Amino acid sequence: MGDALKKVQRGDDLEVSARAWNTFIDTARQQKVDQSLFRRQSLVLPKPAGIVSIRNDSGADRSRFDVLGIDGPIIEPDDNEAEFCSRVALAGSTPADSDHFGNLAVLQEPLADGKIGRACINGLTIARVNIDDTQMEFVDVADSDATALEAGLVGAGRIIWIEDDAGSNKWAIVDLCGVVPVPYWGKLDDSLSQGSSQTVSVWMGDTLADSGVDVTAYDNLLGAGESLDASAWVKIEFWPFPRPGRWYVTGARC
Repeated sequence: MGDALKKVQRGDDLEVSARAWNTFIDTARQQKVDQSLFRRQSLVLPKPAGIVSIRNDSGADRSRFDVLGIDGPIIEPDDNEAEFCSRVALAGSTPADSDHFGNLAVLQEPLADGKIGRACINGLTIARVNIDDTQMEFVDVADSDATALEAGLVGAGRIIWIEDDAGSNKWAIVDLCGVVPVPYWGKLDDSLSQGSSQTVSVWMGDTLADSGVDVTAYDNLLGAGESLDASAWVKIEFWPFPRPGRWYVTGARC
């Protein structure tokens, strides 16, 4: 028996045997089955870690890499427990410091108002960042701004790389990792007594110089009747909860 699947040369007469034709049909059918299976699998495969579905409730169409503040799940357990447990699907709105600090998502695709798409809530992502001071290493929501993140002393994301120079809407690579309390040293602008608050000038950098950034910090160190004088060196830490969080004085230098 000859080779039913033998190739022909240019100019040869084409004769297709029943065996060759049936083999061709079987192969074509199997390819259609494989393609259909691949499409079905692509729909049910889990999203990469840190990528979730989010609904755009900001009231406007949003661009890729815009920012939404996370308001909670689209469907709550009391509404439909089975659907709630089947997947993570969030509702997101225009960011507000008081509600969304440390609780944000960066869109991975353009998203029309009211529609559901993909967003990054953990891990590396491209983002646009407003940065006034290149010493700032962290980012979080910019109040009432869904187009960019805001650079600062603390935040839910760490800047891995950013365009040169300070300015608005700078392209950056950020690592969304949640708000981690970060200690800084600074000097009190005035005296601090137990249970009170005071403005602290933050010192930072390789040579520990005045950064020009001031924060309001609350006492979490002093006992009854104790106080710290103006210009005293203090250690401050940011505690993110309850939102939007506070700076606290947690240490001092004698």
